[in-house]
Amino acid sequence: MAAITRVSFEVDQFQRIVKILRQRMVVFDRKEWRGMCNTLSMLNHLLLNGPLSVFSEFQHERAIIEDAIKMEWIDERGFDCGLKVRNIAEKVLRLLEDDMFLKDERERNRKQSIGRITGFGNSSFVIHSETNNGRDGSLMLSNHQTCENDCIADDHPFVENEHKTAQLLLSSST
Repeated sequence: MAAITRVSFEVDQFQRIVKILRQRMVVFDRKEWRGMCNTLSMLNHLLLNGPLSVFSEFQHERAIIEDAIKMEWIDERGFDCGLKVRNIAEKVLRLLEDDMFLKDERERNRKQSIGRITGFGNSSFVIHSETNNGRDGSLMLSNHQTCENDCIADDHPFVENEHKTAQLLLSSST
């Protein structure tokens, strides 16, 4: 989702993404509920992390999303497949109806994404700190691997140097 969100800031790719999401919403079939669930999840992610124009682009699809809220599909085992679709559709519809709620959720989401340690295993990770603002600072890991402070948050379209004020996540206390 992050890769799609990143390319959604390019005009050509944005139009392509909108077209694909609209096509998937129009062909919604309750027996194929996973497609709608994935489409609504992507739309939710784009509303919270993508360009602001996503909000205006999907105003006309509110009727389709309202239909998804009404969806009921219980499979042969008694599992309510429509529950997840309904929950995501309700959240997306609320984001599309209330621009102040959208603004607050985008801000909350942006704040949560700043200051995380990223990466896993032997791959490098990022430490955001007040004491280590420059790119020349490094941390020696236990396996003698050096990680440059190449902040991934710099790539986030809503970041304006907030990562420089985050607290030190790993301390050197003994």
